[in-house]
Amino acid sequence: MKIKIIRGTNVEKLESEINEFIKDKCIIKINHEIVTSRLYDRSVNILVFIILYDEYNHCGYLELDSILDLKNDKTN
Repeated sequence: MKIKIIRGTNVEKLESEINEFIKDKCIIKINHEIVTSRLYDRSVNILVFIILYDEYNHCGYLELDSILDLKNDKTN
């Protein structure tokens, strides 16, 4: 098993990056958290995804258009 952490503030870019990463992986579990970082006088919300996966043979999800749909908060 391996762990991949993907983080960012742009939801569309994160969704694309996660879907591209998990296409050829055997996903065991995906968790997410929102982290708030304070920079001087402003706060920035960062979305963090923790992906637990295996990389043996080929058992990905290439036939789907999108695994994660972050706008509708669901996983296919």
